[in-house]
Amino acid sequence: MVNRFSFVSNVGARWVAALFCFLPVVGLSACRPKKAIAPAPAQEIPVADGFDYPVGKTRAVTQKRDGDGWYNAQDFTENQHLAEDWNGEGGGNTDCGEPVYAAARGVVVWAENAWGWGNVVIARHRLPEGKEVETQYAHLKEIKVKVGGQVERRQLIGTVGDGDGRFLCHLHFEARTPECRDWGAPGAGYSGDTTGWLDPSDFIDKHRPPRRAYSKYEMVTGAAVLFPAGDKFNRRGQRPRYAERMPPNPVRVEPSTICATPHGVGAGWPSGYGGVAPAY
Repeated sequence: MVNRFSFVSNVGARWVAALFCFLPVVGLSACRPKKAIAPAPAQEIPVADGFDYPVGKTRAVTQKRDGDGWYNAQDFTENQHLAEDWNGEGGGNTDCGEPVYAAARGVVVWAENAWGWGNVVIARHRLPEGKEVETQYAHLKEIKVKVGGQVERRQLIGTVGDGDGRFLCHLHFEARTPECRDWGAPGAGYSGDTTGWLDPSDFIDKHRPPRRAYSKYEMVTGAAVLFPAGDKFNRRGQRPRYAERMPPNPVRVEPSTICATPHGVGAGWPSGYGGVAPAY
């Protein structure tokens, strides 16, 4: 014999369940399966076309005080330093407000003030073989970029500062790999454990942009000429004076980039270059 109260209870439970299944119509979701929220896609890190130094009027400076305007005041691992401190050769705060450039093409992952650091920018870069590295620029006076923005090599990203008045003006410059425990954020700046940190200048020197060949003809005249592959005639149909010493595949060179060489236009042509000067 079926228990009357049990029967009523079962029927009532079914009606209650059915009622809850229709509640989504009025905005509730007791029976509606929750839709999984897909994680936001990671931003694509562009491939860097080479690395340049982050300070100076040209794409390369030396670590010594040799007249190029900048020097490395505290080297990587010196006093357990995890970076290089780039100072103007004028000393003191003479470099305050000087431009700071992105070392390579990449994406900004940090661009804000950090306690003890002042303003900091961190850019993430992808090497041609797929590995990622970061460069950090600290103690900035101004920040000229935003998180998520793509930067190009030698793009202005900030200016040299004093870490909110804590130091004399200089640029604290780091290079890191994903093994760095401070990946994506400012860290301690000093440590005996350098795992994940790179010597910035050594890294840059090993990953310079591809060299562009300049003919001595272009160097002397400052002309922007296009020579087809294997062709030794200029755009006027004339054979340049130095055509016999031209590179096999000359490229178009804009006058504004011709001066970006260590010897200047037509000046101090060194022996051993065979008429072709590498661009730095």
